[in-house]
Amino acid sequence: MLTIILGCGILGQLAGGYYCDWTTRWLGVRLGRLIPMVTSMAVCALAYAVCPFVQSTWLLVLCCAIVSFSTDVGNPALWAFAGDAGGRATALLGGWMNMWGNFGASAGALLIPWLMSMGDGEGKTRIFLSLSGAFVLAGVLCLPMNATKLLVTNRS
Repeated sequence: MLTIILGCGILGQLAGGYYCDWTTRWLGVRLGRLIPMVTSMAVCALAYAVCPFVQSTWLLVLCCAIVSFSTDVGNPALWAFAGDAGGRATALLGGWMNMWGNFGASAGALLIPWLMSMGDGEGKTRIFLSLSGAFVLAGVLCLPMNATKLLVTNRS
Protein backbone atom coordinates (compact mmCIF):
# COMPACT_ATOMS: atom_id res chain seq x y z
CA MET A 1 0.00 0.00 0.00
CA LEU A 2 2.81 2.39 0.84
CA THR A 3 4.42 1.69 -2.52
CA ILE A 4 1.24 2.81 -4.26
CA ILE A 5 1.17 6.02 -2.25
CA LEU A 6 4.84 6.81 -2.88
CA GLY A 7 4.57 5.87 -6.55
CA CYS A 8 1.85 8.47 -6.93
CA GLY A 9 4.32 11.04 -5.62
CA ILE A 10 6.75 10.17 -8.41
CA LEU A 11 3.99 10.70 -10.96
CA GLY A 12 3.10 13.96 -9.22
CA GLN A 13 6.62 15.32 -9.71
CA LEU A 14 6.40 14.65 -13.43
CA ALA A 15 2.89 16.07 -13.74
CA GLY A 16 3.87 19.08 -11.64
CA GLY A 17 6.70 20.00 -13.97
CA TYR A 18 4.35 20.03 -16.95
CA TYR A 19 1.64 21.84 -14.94
CA CYS A 20 4.08 24.55 -13.82
CA ASP A 21 5.43 24.99 -17.36
CA TRP A 22 1.90 25.20 -18.76
CA THR A 23 0.63 27.73 -16.22
CA THR A 24 3.78 29.82 -16.62
CA ARG A 25 3.39 29.92 -20.41
CA TRP A 26 -0.28 30.92 -20.18
CA LEU A 27 -0.36 33.13 -17.07
CA GLY A 28 3.15 34.47 -16.64
CA VAL A 29 5.79 33.75 -14.05
CA ARG A 30 3.99 35.01 -10.92
CA LEU A 31 0.74 33.08 -11.39
CA GLY A 32 2.51 30.26 -13.21
CA ARG A 33 4.42 29.47 -10.03
CA LEU A 34 1.68 30.39 -7.57
CA ILE A 35 -1.26 28.44 -9.01
CA PRO A 36 0.41 25.01 -8.97
CA MET A 37 1.55 25.54 -5.37
CA VAL A 38 -1.82 26.73 -4.09
CA THR A 39 -3.94 24.21 -6.01
CA SER A 40 -1.75 21.31 -4.92
CA MET A 41 -2.11 22.36 -1.29
CA ALA A 42 -5.87 22.80 -1.65
CA VAL A 43 -6.22 19.28 -3.07
CA CYS A 44 -4.09 17.90 -0.20
CA ALA A 45 -6.22 19.73 2.36
CA LEU A 46 -9.40 18.33 0.83
CA ALA A 47 -8.05 14.77 0.63
CA TYR A 48 -6.95 14.83 4.28
CA ALA A 49 -10.28 16.36 5.35
CA VAL A 50 -12.08 13.39 3.76
CA CYS A 51 -9.92 10.76 5.53
CA PRO A 52 -11.78 10.69 8.87
CA PHE A 53 -15.00 9.78 7.09
CA VAL A 54 -13.56 6.98 4.95
CA GLN A 55 -14.50 3.45 6.05
CA SER A 56 -12.44 1.39 3.59
CA THR A 57 -8.70 0.84 3.87
CA TRP A 58 -8.35 1.14 0.10
CA LEU A 59 -10.23 4.45 0.07
CA LEU A 60 -7.87 5.70 2.76
CA VAL A 61 -4.93 4.57 0.63
CA LEU A 62 -6.51 6.45 -2.29
CA CYS A 63 -6.82 9.64 -0.21
CA CYS A 64 -3.19 9.34 0.90
CA ALA A 65 -2.12 8.64 -2.70
CA ILE A 66 -3.93 11.82 -3.77
CA VAL A 67 -2.03 13.73 -1.07
CA SER A 68 1.28 12.22 -2.21
CA PHE A 69 0.56 13.00 -5.86
CA SER A 70 -0.69 16.51 -5.17
CA THR A 71 2.10 17.46 -2.78
CA ASP A 72 4.60 16.54 -5.45
CA VAL A 73 2.64 18.41 -8.14
CA GLY A 74 3.46 21.60 -6.24
CA ASN A 75 7.17 20.87 -5.75
CA PRO A 76 8.44 21.85 -9.23
CA ALA A 77 6.73 25.25 -8.90
CA LEU A 78 8.21 25.75 -5.45
CA TRP A 79 11.74 25.00 -6.63
CA ALA A 80 11.22 27.11 -9.77
CA PHE A 81 10.13 29.95 -7.47
CA ALA A 82 13.41 29.57 -5.57
CA GLY A 83 15.33 29.89 -8.83
CA ASP A 84 13.28 32.89 -9.98
CA ALA A 85 13.23 34.86 -6.75
CA GLY A 86 16.48 33.73 -5.16
CA GLY A 87 18.89 35.58 -7.41
CA ARG A 88 22.39 35.22 -6.00
CA ALA A 89 20.90 33.50 -2.95
CA THR A 90 19.05 30.71 -4.77
CA ALA A 91 20.95 28.01 -2.86
CA LEU A 92 20.31 29.82 0.43
CA LEU A 93 16.58 30.08 -0.34
CA GLY A 94 16.46 26.41 -1.33
CA GLY A 95 18.15 25.45 1.92
CA TRP A 96 15.75 27.65 3.88
CA MET A 97 12.75 26.00 2.20
CA ASN A 98 14.17 22.54 2.83
CA MET A 99 14.85 23.36 6.48
CA TRP A 100 11.23 24.38 7.07
CA GLY A 101 10.00 21.23 5.33
CA ASN A 102 12.18 19.10 7.59
CA PHE A 103 11.07 21.10 10.63
CA GLY A 104 7.43 20.40 9.72
CA ALA A 105 8.12 16.70 9.28
CA SER A 106 9.89 16.46 12.64
CA ALA A 107 7.16 18.49 14.36
CA GLY A 108 4.62 16.06 12.93
CA ALA A 109 6.46 13.16 14.50
CA LEU A 110 5.97 14.85 17.87
CA LEU A 111 2.44 16.12 17.29
CA ILE A 112 0.86 12.92 15.97
CA PRO A 113 1.32 10.88 19.19
CA TRP A 114 0.11 13.88 21.21
CA LEU A 115 -3.02 14.26 19.03
CA MET A 116 -3.70 10.53 19.31
CA SER A 117 -3.58 10.69 23.12
CA MET A 118 -5.89 13.70 23.46
CA GLY A 119 -9.53 13.46 24.36
CA ASP A 120 -12.06 10.76 23.70
CA GLY A 121 -10.27 8.43 21.31
CA GLU A 122 -10.85 10.38 18.10
CA GLY A 123 -7.15 10.99 17.61
CA LYS A 124 -7.17 9.91 13.97
CA THR A 125 -9.81 12.52 13.19
CA ARG A 126 -7.74 15.23 14.89
CA ILE A 127 -4.63 14.13 13.01
CA PHE A 128 -6.24 14.23 9.57
CA LEU A 129 -7.99 17.52 10.24
CA SER A 130 -4.75 19.02 11.60
CA LEU A 131 -2.91 17.91 8.46
CA SER A 132 -5.69 19.39 6.35
CA GLY A 133 -5.42 22.66 8.27
CA ALA A 134 -1.65 22.71 7.80
CA PHE A 135 -2.11 22.49 4.04
CA VAL A 136 -4.73 25.27 4.12
CA LEU A 137 -2.30 27.44 6.10
CA ALA A 138 0.54 26.66 3.68
CA GLY A 139 -1.66 27.52 0.70
CA VAL A 140 -2.67 30.85 2.26
CA LEU A 141 0.95 31.66 3.12
CA CYS A 142 1.90 31.08 -0.53
CA LEU A 143 -0.49 33.74 -1.81
CA PRO A 144 1.83 36.76 -1.40
CA MET A 145 4.73 34.94 -3.07
CA ASN A 146 5.89 36.67 -6.24
CA ALA A 147 8.44 34.95 -8.45
CA THR A 148 8.99 38.15 -10.45
CA LYS A 149 10.61 39.97 -7.52
CA LEU A 150 14.07 39.09 -6.26
CA LEU A 151 14.18 38.37 -2.55
CA VAL A 152 17.85 39.33 -2.39
CA THR A 153 19.34 42.07 -4.50
CA ASN A 154 22.71 41.73 -6.20
CA ARG A 155 24.31 44.51 -4.17
CA SER A 156 27.89 44.04 -3.06
